[in-house]
Amino acid sequence: MCKRILIFLLLFLKTFSTAHATTKYLLLGGNTDPYNSQFTLEKNIQDFQNILQTEIEKDNVITHFGLGNKKLLDVTVIDKTFTVDETLFSELFPSRYYPDRIVRHNHLNNITGPILFDEIMLSAHDLIETQDKVENYRFYYTGHGIKDDETDNYCLSMGIDSLYVTDLATYLDKYQENKHWQLVFSQCHSGGFTRINYVDGIPSEKNLSPANRCAFCSTLSHLISTGCSANADFSEEYSRYFREAFFEKKTQADFNHDGFITSNEAHIYTYINSKNIDIPTRTSDALLRDATKNYNKLLSWTELYQLMDVEEKAAILALSKKASVELPSISHPILFVENIKQQKLEAYRQQQHVKEKSLNDFQKIFTYVQSQYIQKHPEMYNVYGANHQSTRLITASFIKKLKSNFYAHPEYKKIKEKYLNFKMQDQALWEVDTQWALWSRILYLLETQAYKAEIKKDENKKYYKKFLQLKSCESQPFFVQTE
Repeated sequence: MCKRILIFLLLFLKTFSTAHATTKYLLLGGNTDPYNSQFTLEKNIQDFQNILQTEIEKDNVITHFGLGNKKLLDVTVIDKTFTVDETLFSELFPSRYYPDRIVRHNHLNNITGPILFDEIMLSAHDLIETQDKVENYRFYYTGHGIKDDETDNYCLSMGIDSLYVTDLATYLDKYQENKHWQLVFSQCHSGGFTRINYVDGIPSEKNLSPANRCAFCSTLSHLISTGCSANADFSEEYSRYFREAFFEKKTQADFNHDGFITSNEAHIYTYINSKNIDIPTRTSDALLRDATKNYNKLLSWTELYQLMDVEEKAAILALSKKASVELPSISHPILFVENIKQQKLEAYRQQQHVKEKSLNDFQKIFTYVQSQYIQKHPEMYNVYGANHQSTRLITASFIKKLKSNFYAHPEYKKIKEKYLNFKMQDQALWEVDTQWALWSRILYLLETQAYKAEIKKDENKKYYKKFLQLKSCESQPFFVQTE
C-alpha cells in the first residue's frame, strides 16, 4: 500500500511542476477510521481551509480528509451531555466501545476527497492538464504518527494507508531543488519528519539534500503529541497557535516588527504560548543535533544569548518569565536548567505513582461490583457503544433498569468518589507534565545555541551550509500575506 502512496506523491509533484499558481497547498487530515478521526483534526483542517479560501483561489488548495464528501461516519466528538454517572455505568460493560462519543460525518466544505490513496490519485490526475508553473509548495498534516522502532522510521498513520518519512523524502528529491517547500506536521513523533533534510530520509552528512525544503513539527521524534482530541473544547495544540500567529495574534508574533509573519515566527510563537506537553522542533534544530553529538554545557548566558536570533531571544525571555527564573544571573544556564528538568521529571514520576494508586483504589472496588452484574447479566458482554444504541440483546429498557439498579447500589457512592479522585490525580499529572515540558523547551532552546557554537567552528562544512539554507527556508511565510 505504501508503494501506491509513493506513486501518488510522484504524480502529485509532477502535477504541480507546471502549475499557474505561485503557491500550492496540500492539506491532509483525519483518518479512515472515525474513532481515530477526532474533532480537533477536523477543526484544524477547517481553520486552514477558511484562511486559504479567503487568501487565495480555492483551486490552489487540495484537501483530503477522513472519508471525504461521502456521507459516511468519519469524525468522532465527545458527547458533552455524557455525565460522570453514565461514564461509570458504561464501565460495567467489558465490551464498551466509545459510549461517550458522537460519531458523524465531517462538516468540512470543498473537500477534494478522502484520505484514501485511490481518491487522492484522481484529484492529482485532474490537475495535470490545468496547472502551469508553481514556485512554492505548502504541506500540512494533522492526524496520527507512529514511530517504527524495528526499522527506525516514522510514518503518518492515515487508517488504511501509511506514509513513511523515507518514502516522502525520496520522492521530494526527484523535483527541482529551487522549489520552496514548507511542511507542517502535527502528530505524535512528528519530529521524525525533520529527516526530509536528507536524500531518501536517511540521516548522514553525505545524504544532505540540496533541496529548498523545511519542516515545522509539533514535538520531538521520540514523544507523543497533544492534538488528537475528540473534545470540542480542547484547543491547546500546535496547529491552533501556528495558524493564529499569522492572523489573530499577528502583533504578538511579529518579533522583528516588519509587519509580516514568517513560519519561523509562527513556530516560535507556538513554542512560547501553547500550554501542553509538546516540545516543538524545526528542521534546522534537528540538523544541528545531527551535525555533532557534543556541545559545551558551560557556555555563559551572554555567550548563548549572542547566538540567538530575534525570535529565539523573545522565546527564551518569555519562557524564563513563565518559569519564574532569571537566566541572565545564572553562570551556566544549561547545567542549571538540566537540573531543574530532572527535578520536574522526578515530580512527574511521583505524581504518576499517586495516579496509579488512585486508579488501583477505584478498580479494586469497581471490579468487584462489576463482576456481580456480569454474573447476573451475561448479555453485558455485548458491545455498549457510541451513541448508546440498543442492540438485539441489549435493549433500551434493559439499560434503563440496569442504570437505576447500579446507581442505587450500596457501593456506588464510594465508587464515584474513588473515580473522581482518580480523575483529579490524572489532571494533576497533566499539570506536572506541562511543567516538565516548559523546562524542556527552555533547555532545548539553550542547547540549540550550544550546537550552533559547535557547527560554526567550521563554516565550510556541508552541515553549516545546509543549516543556513534551512534558516532561510524557515523564514518564509506558510500563508500568502498582503500588505
